[in-house]
Amino acid sequence: MQSLSSASVCVTELPGAPNPSPRAKKAQDEEADIAGREYLSPSKLREVSGCCDLSQLARLELQVDSSETSLGNFGQYLPRLHELRLVHSVLGCVRDLGTSLHGLRVLWLSHCCLRDLDGLGSLSLLQELYLAFNEVSDISLVTLLSSLQVLDLERFVELPSLSLTLSHRASQQLCA
Repeated sequence: MQSLSSASVCVTELPGAPNPSPRAKKAQDEEADIAGREYLSPSKLREVSGCCDLSQLARLELQVDSSETSLGNFGQYLPRLHELRLVHSVLGCVRDLGTSLHGLRVLWLSHCCLRDLDGLGSLSLLQELYLAFNEVSDISLVTLLSSLQVLDLERFVELPSLSLTLSHRASQQLCA
C-alpha cells in the first residue's frame, strides 16, 4: 500500500504561451454548423405548418427522415402541440422526437420504419398511439403510458404477447 507522502507529480513546460486562451465560437461559425446539417428549426416549422405563432400550434402533420434531419427538441417551440402526425416518416426510435413533447396527447407513427419504442416514457400524457405497419418487436414500453386509451398495432410484423395494464375505459375501447 502506497502512502500519500510518496506520491509524485511530473510537470512538463510547453513551449509558447503558457496560458492558451480558447477562441470563442462566432455567430457565423454557428450558422455554418447549422447550414451543414438539416434540422427542424423554428423557421422550418413555420414554413411546414403555415403557422406564424408556433406557440399556438395544436396539431402538426409532416414527414421527416431522422437519419437525414435532426429533429432535436423541436417540441420546445410547440408548447401547445397536442397531436403530431408523422405517417410515412423514417424514425429509428421514438427518442428521435426528442424529450420536449410534454403536452402531446395523440401520436401517429404509422409506416415509419420504427424498430424501437425507446423514449416513449417521455410522452406521459399520451392518450392515443398509432403504430400500425412498423417493425417494433418489443412493445412493453407502452405499459409506461398510464393515460393511454387507444393503441393501434395493425399489421405489425411480429406482435409479441404482452399483458397490458390499461384503464377500464381503454379496455372497453379496445374490446369494442
